[in-house]
Amino acid sequence: MMELGELLRPIVNVLVMEVLSGTWLRADATGMPVLDRSRTKGKAHHGHFWAYGNHDSVVFAYTSNKEATTVAALFEGFQGTVVIDGATDFNLLEKAEAVTRAGCWAHARRYFYEAIKTDSARATTALTTIRLLFMAERTVMSAEVDRRLEIRKELCRPIVDGFKRWVEEELPKVVPRDPIHKALSYVRNQWDRLVVFLDVPTIPCHNNDTERDLRRPVKGKHNYTFAGSPRGARAATTYYTLFGTCLMQGLDPERYLVEILGRLDERPSALTPQAIREQWLPAAATHVPATDSGT
Repeated sequence: MMELGELLRPIVNVLVMEVLSGTWLRADATGMPVLDRSRTKGKAHHGHFWAYGNHDSVVFAYTSNKEATTVAALFEGFQGTVVIDGATDFNLLEKAEAVTRAGCWAHARRYFYEAIKTDSARATTALTTIRLLFMAERTVMSAEVDRRLEIRKELCRPIVDGFKRWVEEELPKVVPRDPIHKALSYVRNQWDRLVVFLDVPTIPCHNNDTERDLRRPVKGKHNYTFAGSPRGARAATTYYTLFGTCLMQGLDPERYLVEILGRLDERPSALTPQAIREQWLPAAATHVPATDSGT
């Protein structure tokens, strides 16, 4: 499996270049225990699987840590907007020239959901408002790109502006360190990032797609528990990348793998899931995979 993963790696490198050369990407990470005999004796260290992509692809990567320099190197050369939550892991990336950080409304929503038990009135108000925003975003993201800013100005900006006023009014009234205080504070502190989507027509207002992508390794490690080596972890990210992108392109991952195994002498760019999809379904080559703007 590791040897095959290394043979498939050039195809993944093409996807990496395509994603990093785009105008936006979405990203997140999850912990992954990895056995590394050069670091520990018989114990797994806390490695990390990263997922990042756009509407067409998802790329997985393994790193042994989440240091700021490690994260910045992972996205080296990217220029555009990155949609992420409020994690500090991306602070150095945010400081890079030509990189704009956009926040995630689904992540903000999660804090209010967790506050229902202690302050149902305020939490329900927030959840209802955010639901209205997500419903409006379904209309936005189904429209052509050149019309999205106009629709957002009409449908989304009034909701967002009203929500900000409500947060500013309610925050002084709640008890510090209560769940609802944490939720309101998160929105206030992340506000400049949460409103970036209003001015960037290509990006969603949330990072739900990446959260779904990360479910595969998260559920997977419940079965396999850990990666047996850094080499094995890197091989796993190769398969997660190719199979995850296959699913986004509407391809059967097994059929895709069987197809490309007999063609590894071809150019890697001709073997990506997008390229294979165009070869199999030429009539559907212009189809853009649908994205879920709901929560």
